[in-house]
Amino acid sequence: MKNVVKYLPFVNTIYNSLFQINIVWSDIMYVVCNDHLEIAIEEFVETYEQSPDIYELDQVSFTDWTSPRTCEFCDRQPKYLVV
Repeated sequence: MKNVVKYLPFVNTIYNSLFQINIVWSDIMYVVCNDHLEIAIEEFVETYEQSPDIYELDQVSFTDWTSPRTCEFCDRQPKYLVV
């Protein structure tokens, strides 16, 4: 699992760029717990035909975005951002 997680130093820049071109985050990302990470990856690949970037939520922050309090698939606390 550790090898799956990627860290991108310019995440905030990417985030701001996406908003400047009016892409809605909820359409291209998943915020998930550990148990649903694999499902989020599979859905992302099926939809976008490319592998996602995966970030640990406690390692990234954005100025205009707060992480949801629950996983997209259950009521547990999310751990990963799949985008």
